[in-house]
Amino acid sequence: MITGRNFWCDLADHLPNFFQNYSGNEHRSDDLPYVRLHSVKKNIEKFRTAVNNINWNKLSQYNNLNEAYSSFHKIITDCYNK
Repeated sequence: MITGRNFWCDLADHLPNFFQNYSGNEHRSDDLPYVRLHSVKKNIEKFRTAVNNINWNKLSQYNNLNEAYSSFHKIITDCYNK
């Protein structure tokens, strides 16, 4: 049985969430495909690799700052979503 809970914390404007697994079975990150685990080293490295492989020179081709930022935002979001 899995039970969800919240930590009570006065330091943030939100409650951190966690879950407990009472069945004794371990959950791997592959079992939770819709959860983003930011602390897993392989996920951090995948993001770093994706960002390091970007050709940033194409952002200097924009004459409009808003278009350049939109392009930058899309690039970073795509890396994050991978």
